[in-house]
Amino acid sequence: MKVLVTGASGQLGRSVCSLLMQEGIEFRAVDKVVDAELGYPVEVVERLDRTTCNRLVEKIDAVAHFANCAEHFSDWPGKLYDENVEMCRNLFGAASESGVRMIVYSSSIQVFNGIHSVPDREKQDIVFPYLPIDSDMPTYPRNSYAFSKETGENMLKSLTKGGTVSAIAIRFPWLLSDELVETAHVQGGIERGKCFDGYTYLPMRSAAEATVEALKSNIKGYSQYFVASRDNLEQRSTREVVNEQLAHISWRRPLEQWDSLVDCSRAEDELGWRQPKTLAEAFERQKGILNSK
Repeated sequence: MKVLVTGASGQLGRSVCSLLMQEGIEFRAVDKVVDAELGYPVEVVERLDRTTCNRLVEKIDAVAHFANCAEHFSDWPGKLYDENVEMCRNLFGAASESGVRMIVYSSSIQVFNGIHSVPDREKQDIVFPYLPIDSDMPTYPRNSYAFSKETGENMLKSLTKGGTVSAIAIRFPWLLSDELVETAHVQGGIERGKCFDGYTYLPMRSAAEATVEALKSNIKGYSQYFVASRDNLEQRSTREVVNEQLAHISWRRPLEQWDSLVDCSRAEDELGWRQPKTLAEAFERQKGILNSK
């Protein structure tokens, strides 16, 4: 298998490329910038236009797309939306026509949690239709970044109907770098304020693992998954968070039967991805990986 990784110089892109190298999977890395410390070659691509995409997907079996702009508080929301959608349209179309087997798309929790285009957490609404948060959440985007991610998902749904290409959209929460995992662990969590996102998070390494499992999978058609750690970033009990801020939201199962704000069982069952259970576990695993190098 040979994988095209777009956005390969970004945090998630480099984590995925590192894991692909560890597993001996061949990949082609592209981005608009290059970091000299990456340890693998990155082809500089200024714009993912259709001609460029046609060239990039030659002899490629799977695509991992991380190259979208992520400034959801942008002063130019229309420009961000247009650029992200154009990149997806060109890359997905070229991949489908070239015989690519699998497209893995980095989507976001923002497609369903309705974040306003303002950075103040206290101005955000809590709009989850039910709990726990799972892979089937209906979309509810309210900023250009979120709308562009939703459009990318819809493109993939359309492409995979009756075609030969399959696609997986992974809806990520806040992805924590190794440094942030350590900081959060040392200080006993990170205070977030209003719980419009369920205080969800995922270590960057685990996000890369979910991506690589998706790339290797034989899942047909279109699928989408939400992946997050079982605990929450404020390191508070689920019951406490629910009683304080989420009591008005219905549960799909009694809280006594599922003591977590997230349900990632489908990603575990279908992708073979292992959900991190606690921040302490993620930190200890991270230390073990670093010490083994």
